[in-house]
Amino acid sequence: MSTMWQGCLANTDNFETRSSGGHDYGVWVTTPPRYDPAAAQAPVVYVLDGNWAVGLTAPLIVTQLDPMQPIQPYVQVSVGYAGEEAEHWERLRNRDLVPPGEPIAKGPRSFTASPHAADPSPARSCTKRT
Repeated sequence: MSTMWQGCLANTDNFETRSSGGHDYGVWVTTPPRYDPAAAQAPVVYVLDGNWAVGLTAPLIVTQLDPMQPIQPYVQVSVGYAGEEAEHWERLRNRDLVPPGEPIAKGPRSFTASPHAADPSPARSCTKRT
């Protein structure tokens, strides 16, 4: 599992789990501020692409404390990939979300890659050349 978010997000615990199919997943569970599951249960919001989304979405839980924005408390469960194979998230995501036998579309480049990563032309510059 990526250690990038471990200990960085308030009210968030993480763990790894293995599916019955033998695939490893990373899971981040973020609870509302001052949440006591014995006092009241909260609905759960599941977020895919957890390795990347948890850092963007988990901090939003603190907005549940804003009296100007009444939001029903919820628990967020972010599911991503674990272990060394997490770096191959595009292939894993296709394995998990595309029906078997369905062709995989050749879409735009990965949003995690540099926009010039596959460009064989010389490096581009933002400075004006004279």
